[in-house]
Formats: sequence, structure tokens, C-alpha cells
Amino acid sequence: MANTIASYFNLKRLRALELLLAAYPILGQYVYGGFHLELFILLILDVLALQRKKGLLKCKPLIWFSAIAIIHEIVVFIITGANNQTHFNNIISIIIYIVSVFIIAPAVDFRRLSGAINIISIFCMLGLVYHFLMIQTGHSVTPIQILPDPGSKSRLHEVGYRPVSFFWEPAGYILYMMLPLFISLIEKKFIFSAIIIFTVLLSTSTNGIVFAFIIIAGYTLTQKISKSLKIGMVIMGAFFAYFLFNSSLFESGVEKINETEYEHTSRLYNGPTILTGLPKEHLIWGIPRFNAYDYYTHTDYLNGTYLIEKNEEIFLPSFYLIIVKYGIIALVFYLWLLVYIAVKSRRIRPYLLVIVVSMFSQTAILNLSWTNTMIFMFCFIMYDMNRQSIESKNLINKVLKNENTYANNPVC
Repeated sequence: MANTIASYFNLKRLRALELLLAAYPILGQYVYGGFHLELFILLILDVLALQRKKGLLKCKPLIWFSAIAIIHEIVVFIITGANNQTHFNNIISIIIYIVSVFIIAPAVDFRRLSGAINIISIFCMLGLVYHFLMIQTGHSVTPIQILPDPGSKSRLHEVGYRPVSFFWEPAGYILYMMLPLFISLIEKKFIFSAIIIFTVLLSTSTNGIVFAFIIIAGYTLTQKISKSLKIGMVIMGAFFAYFLFNSSLFESGVEKINETEYEHTSRLYNGPTILTGLPKEHLIWGIPRFNAYDYYTHTDYLNGTYLIEKNEEIFLPSFYLIIVKYGIIALVFYLWLLVYIAVKSRRIRPYLLVIVVSMFSQTAILNLSWTNTMIFMFCFIMYDMNRQSIESKNLINKVLKNENTYANNPVC
């Protein structure tokens, strides 16, 4: 029984690199004063990866985009006085994020990583169900603590009425669970897929509900699967849609979808609005400031433009953030990167589709989430290309064997 479960979830031969990488999105949330675990863990992963001597990732689109981003950050730092410690720290962080992708991705064994993600996702789902039950019985919740308390100002102590499991917010849970959901779909473990989707719906996250249906649709439309399986996926999607809108379990999630005033939320308002106010040169090359808030409050370029701000921050989804910070030219190279990934592996496309859609609702550029996503996708691409190579060799050997058989046994 134990061997069967271990085989089903790819739990055999787990290693430190893959386990730590799978736990990275959770552990990396913790900050102790100026000590950020998200960077420290990446450095540990870099060391573990270098020990495997697999070389560096080769990807021209990623190199070009990374170079533009780093050069832009350094130039802006210099022209604004080179005295902003926060900006300097951010540059160091960006360099660590980028370099880590090139070092870690080639060294990761995807089969081991998928097993590590599966086991951690099970604990995450249990944590989310626990939170859901607490909320249903009238209690508030805070993120489930697994490391020493970072202090009273940490988001670990934020009280809420939405299940978050081990993450600071539902969005963190959703982004993470897209990984095991993708793996389960690719490996045709649909029972596990259904369980994951069920917990995603329990999270009451609008993005989670949308992403779950997108990845199912993406899998159905982009993968080479039988018609019966496609019909089965459509039925599963329809079942969850019906269950979502007709079960009392998901009332809060549906209400959140219906009540959200999309045109007035920062997620959909700030991006298009700020682009209409940018001068042409900044639209092309990016703003000459550390971030959008600094640009909005300390320059005159956006006079007459109203943006939604909170806690001295202006939220911009990834798509608009790339244009605002680094310019349209950088966006072109980033889109080239996404196309590159899609072309390299047909099987990655359902997950990539979710990442593309999330660019218009969430911020995941040159940060923990972006780094984890990039490492996962490139790791899968190399695994998939190797799988295709082995299958091609086996096919050739089979053909040659059959030809030899026919040569030795001529048909009259």
C-alpha cells in the first residue's frame, strides 16, 4: 500500500534540492528584520544545484529580458542619486532571482520535484480545509505557522475570514496549487486533479476559480488526448461549474465574483490608466524612478491622472508593471520568452496559459513567485525534451528491428 501511494505521487528518491525548492514558496514568505528567507533559500538552492554540475540554463529571450531589467534598474539608481538603500537592495534581489533561474533549473530532476510538490500540496490542502472549517464555524483565521515567529508586524499575524493554509493570502495558495494540478493533469491522475480543484474552489479566490477552469480548458485544447478524454474533461469542468454555483459551500466565492466592481479595482484600473498618462519615451524605455508610486507622487508626469494607491504602493499586474518599469521593448522580449517556452514544450502550455492570464491580475515579475515559476517551467521543458528524445530513439530502434525482421523473413 505504501509503495503504491509513493509510486502514485512520485515520492520515491526525494532529494534535498527538490524538497527545498518545492517548499520555497511557503518558506520564502518569512522575513526576520532585514533577513529575507526568499533570498537566503535561493542561495542555498544555488549551492545545491552547482554541486550537481549540470551547467547553466541557455535561453536567449530570458538573457535579453534579464539584461534589460538589470541595466534599467542600475541606470535609474544612478540618475536618481544612488542613495536609495531600498532600491539598491532591490537590485541585489533581482540579480539573485535571475541568476538562480539559470543555475537551478538545469540541475533539478523534474520527477523528484513533482513528488516533492505533490507531498507538500497535500499538507497545503489539509491546511486549507482546516481553515475552511474554522471559518464555517464562525472563527477567524491566520496563516498556519511553520517557522519561528517573525514578529508582530509580519503578515503571519493578519486576521482574516478566508482560508489561506500556510500562505499569507489566498492568491499564494492558488498559484502554488496550479503546480500539482498541472502535474496531475499531465500524468492523467484525474482523481487528484479533482481534489485539488475542489480545494481551490473552497479558497473563495476569484483568480483560483478562473485559473482552475483555464487550466482544464487549456489541457483539453492543447494536448494530444483522445476524444473520450476530452469529453470527460468537459464533463468534469461542467460538474465543478454547476457545483460552484449551486452548493452552499462556495457561496462566499460566488458572491465575491458577483460583487466585485472590476472597473474600480486597482487590479484592472491602475494598469490601463497609467499607460495613457506616460510620456512616449517612458512608455518605450520605462519610467526613470524606482517604482510606480515614486513616479506618481514625486514627478509631474502624471498630472491629472488618478491612480488607486494603498500603503504607499500602487498595484500593477505583471503585464503593465513590465511596461511601466522597463518599457515596451522589455515587454517584447518577455513575450518572446513566453513564446519560446510554448514552442519548446507542447505539454507545458496549459500551465503557461494560466501564467499568461495571471499577468493581468497579479504581480509576479522578478520576485519569489516569478523565480519559482520560471524554474518549474524550464525544469519541465528539459524533462519533456529528454522524454521526447528517448521516445524517438525507441521508435527508431523499433522500426529498425521490424525492418530486420522483414529482411530475414521475406514475404512471397
